[in-house]
Amino acid sequence: DACQLLEVLSASRFVPHKLNMLGLHLLRSLLAERMADARAVAKGHTSHPDFSAWRRDGLLIKDLDDPALGGDEGVRQLLRMVSGEDTLGIPELLNWQPRNVTVQETPDPQQQFHIDTFAPIVKVWVFHDPPGVNLSQGPLLFSRRSHRNSEAKLRWMHAYAQPPALEAQGEPSFRLRGC
Repeated sequence: DACQLLEVLSASRFVPHKLNMLGLHLLRSLLAERMADARAVAKGHTSHPDFSAWRRDGLLIKDLDDPALGGDEGVRQLLRMVSGEDTLGIPELLNWQPRNVTVQETPDPQQQFHIDTFAPIVKVWVFHDPPGVNLSQGPLLFSRRSHRNSEAKLRWMHAYAQPPALEAQGEPSFRLRGC
């Protein structure tokens, strides 16, 4: 019905539906990726000097103190390029909030290996006090190229999305267990 179609076309990260058995979640993931690609082309982001690295790896490492970056405006340009958005989610004033990511009183699910589904998600981590963090401080782990849909990733997501998909409904980022 129309309500179910609206949910399928929504930004909901996971839609519990029997059509997931036939690949609904995969279809949504593929369409979201293709739409992000088309948006990057339409907005001219593909000409940005960092676009190729971003598209290939899904990760950019920048020194925010490097004058060549262009200060806050350079950071905003990077955010526009990676998000495909001109204003939505792009702060006019960059105000970084300190957050201890190594020692926390309650477990943070962000520290578990996961795939942000179903659409591309942009996250920014700023490490200060060069030279940054070391292994004993538990730095951010990221799997290069994991931001794109591959056959193996799609097969794994398809298995994870099968009804009743209780874990996917409770936490829409698909968690990699045993990691």
